[in-house]
Amino acid sequence: MTAIREAIILAGGKGTRLQSVVADLPKPMATVAGVPFLEHLFRHICAQGIEHIVLSVGYKAETIRSYFGAEWNGVPISYATETSPLGTGGAIAFALKFCRENDVLVFNGDTFFNIDLNSFYGFHSERKSVFTMALKEMINPDRYGTVELSETRIVKFHEKRTGLEKGLINSGVYALNKVKFLELPLGEMFSFEQDFLEPYVSKWHFNAFLADGYFIDIGIPEDYYKARARFALPSCSGKWTLFLDRDGVLNRRKIDDYVRSVEEFEFLPGVLEALKDANSIFGRIVVVTNQQGVGKGLMTEQDLNRIHSFMKNEVERAGGRIDAIYTCTALAAAKDPCRKPNTGMGLQARSEFPEIEFERSLMIGDSISDLEFAQNLNMPCVYITGEPYKNELNLTDVQAINLFEIVSYLKEQQKSAFSTDKRSVT
Repeated sequence: MTAIREAIILAGGKGTRLQSVVADLPKPMATVAGVPFLEHLFRHICAQGIEHIVLSVGYKAETIRSYFGAEWNGVPISYATETSPLGTGGAIAFALKFCRENDVLVFNGDTFFNIDLNSFYGFHSERKSVFTMALKEMINPDRYGTVELSETRIVKFHEKRTGLEKGLINSGVYALNKVKFLELPLGEMFSFEQDFLEPYVSKWHFNAFLADGYFIDIGIPEDYYKARARFALPSCSGKWTLFLDRDGVLNRRKIDDYVRSVEEFEFLPGVLEALKDANSIFGRIVVVTNQQGVGKGLMTEQDLNRIHSFMKNEVERAGGRIDAIYTCTALAAAKDPCRKPNTGMGLQARSEFPEIEFERSLMIGDSISDLEFAQNLNMPCVYITGEPYKNELNLTDVQAINLFEIVSYLKEQQKSAFSTDKRSVT
């Protein structure tokens, strides 16, 4: 299979829609898990054989140049710097002049697609294609235009449409023949989408390569926070332990009240499926939950035990498991050492399961006390928001709308052959 060698990354975007949550930076330089988003893309492509990167830069180009310099981990970087706006197509054409190979990979610097690049480029080469686009099937692709195929040939691009259940989207990853592209009479400044893709789809044979890896576009604040969650997550193996809060994570929380009976207990959407998937990811799964409703006399220990017996049985019926449930029924005013954010329940779990290492554990909770509990035990933590992502929390970068979302990330990590470095979260 033909090796890949060169890549162009379009990194000149201003990121206007991200200004509310990101400093005045080029969009690809937005911080994700402690480093610029662009660095995650570098890791991904260089791990698969890229030997030369051409960065197409414009807005605040010096910010990018001063961070990366002339090379990254031994891979040389060239800078195709726009002195005036060239459009997406003009930027690619200008960057191609810095490339030595006839076929070049092109990436959008504000998107990440976890794709096997050698398979992608092999597909492109075997068909002697002049242009190949990597596509991703998305559920509810309202944010994106969609692509229509005839077998593996792209025949039409559709504008954004609401109401689609699923559709194939342009992932922003291309393989392009430099010579053929530069022969086109497109001028110096032009749009890649409007002046090349749309008019030439009927003139050239555009090939489509479908892949199902993780895809994220950080163009809007909500997806930027999703990217932060994805890349800040540690790489959990079968020896890791999953700590879970209960109310608001596993079951629907009763506002200003307590779940007092089995009849009042309601699993949140996707929880049973998430715990089934977590079963194959984690060596231990334990629940740690403050339940001062007992201490207030609103329910009994027997009521709580019945709820937890029901919860555990339903999880097992769905193919998941909970190895242990630890509760603290003391009132908050009692300052009991087992009540989160104190560490008592975590230490109790380690006493029962000596293989637990807190540095190799993950806490998932929906309150500040959960985050502080994890911090006190030096374990990474995911904050469940129950709604679009928030930016006011300082204890964790890792957020998810629900348990299903975060376990889906972890499941994707496990099956990925080309995932980027995962860093522990503190």
